[in-house]
Order: sequence, then structure tokens, then C-alpha cells
Amino acid sequence: MAENLRSGFVWEYFMKNREIVHAMREVSFHPDPDANTQVL
Repeated sequence: MAENLRSGFVWEYFMKNREIVHAMREVSFHPDPDANTQVL
């Protein structure tokens, strides 16, 4: 979780899988554009 928060690598790698992208579309998932905003 910390690495994904820091760099987004885990999410980017996860989303390279065509099956995941298809499943996300099937359930009408829309990412929150503010989700990567960090409050320090």
C-alpha cells in the first residue's frame, strides 16, 4: 500500500492486465481523480 501511495506503481501494473480493465468496465468503475491527492 505504501509503495502504491508513493509512486502509483502497483495500480499502474495492475491496470495493465486486460482482464482487470474489462472487469472494471463491466461493473462501471470510474476512478476518483482526487484519490491520488495527498494531504501533508
